[in-house]
Amino acid sequence: GSGVIISADGHILTNNHVASQAIELFAYLADGREYKARFIGGDPESDIAVLKIEAPGLIPARTRLAPVELADFVVAVGSPWKFRNSVTLGVVSGVSRSGLGITIEDFIQHDARINRGNSGGGLFLAGTGELVGINTAMFSDTGVNSGVGFAIPIAQALKTAEDIIRYGK
Repeated sequence: GSGVIISADGHILTNNHVASQAIELFAYLADGREYKARFIGGDPESDIAVLKIEAPGLIPARTRLAPVELADFVVAVGSPWKFRNSVTLGVVSGVSRSGLGITIEDFIQHDARINRGNSGGGLFLAGTGELVGINTAMFSDTGVNSGVGFAIPIAQALKTAEDIIRYGK
């Protein structure tokens, strides 16, 4: 799975389905550093989880809380099939999508290619680099991306993460 650093003190946002059942968790940073991660908590209903690493010099992702719009260019960053730091480009092809079986009913639909290992990774605006979502699912009849991915809007994901950090759930 993948994740996004959301605080300088080492909190990482990811999907609950990525982290909740793991025996050991590690964070592999883009600069080559590796850290053992601690599971802070997760919420299966929203599919959000928070990890924590102890590392100096972390720079959290810049976020954009305003909703994305149809045709916004986005990039999905993640580790599909363990190919770390992979980036794919696409457009927002739908907003306020629902029906994925996750409590959140306001997904960002996009066509940036995501596959197994991209879950928990960031969806960023292509022009500004601002984090707008957390990739969580793809639609596929074959198990391989068919060009329809879904991300949890970052405002919703951060609210859940704040509750997990503050209350443990």
